[in-house]
Amino acid sequence: MKIKIVAYGALPCEAATFKVNGKNADKSDFGQQSDWGDFPEDDDCSYNQWACADNYFVPHEDAKPETLAEYGITEAEYREIQRELENTFRVGSCGWCV
Repeated sequence: MKIKIVAYGALPCEAATFKVNGKNADKSDFGQQSDWGDFPEDDDCSYNQWACADNYFVPHEDAKPETLAEYGITEAEYREIQRELENTFRVGSCGWCV
């Protein structure tokens, strides 16, 4: 199996390139990227509505058979891809979207 994951330099939560076995891939097939953190309530900076407090990738628990077939991978390879996505897209606090 071949995996290529490259995050954008100025948008570290999104993939400039994400390919599995040469096929363009979609992160949402493997999990969800989101800001899972919160800013302190007493922090009234206006950028908080656009900045991320703790942005990271969370893998799906179940591997859908149609996703495995689409990319020509096994469940073990699916889990490996999820680990790579977790490592690549653990952004944390970020203000690039401000």
